[in-house]
Amino acid sequence: MKWFIVVLMMGSFSNGDRNTYIYFKPELDSLEQCQTYVTEYTPQIQAQMLLEFNGDNIDTIYCFREDKLKNFFEANSKAGKTEI
Repeated sequence: MKWFIVVLMMGSFSNGDRNTYIYFKPELDSLEQCQTYVTEYTPQIQAQMLLEFNGDNIDTIYCFREDKLKNFFEANSKAGKTEI
């Protein structure tokens, strides 16, 4: 099972939505590998998020298992929500 990095940004919109970024690459093979990658590359992840979200700060970085991420997208798609 593959693991992916999901970054939640600080703050939210008036409807409660938050800026979110999903790294589909690299595909990591375990939770431990994902956590190690995030720890090792935190400065690079922070720099990319500053560029992507115009200086907003990161709230949390998660490691999501592929099936859980797919379930999340499917549930939101059925509810008519197209964004995280």
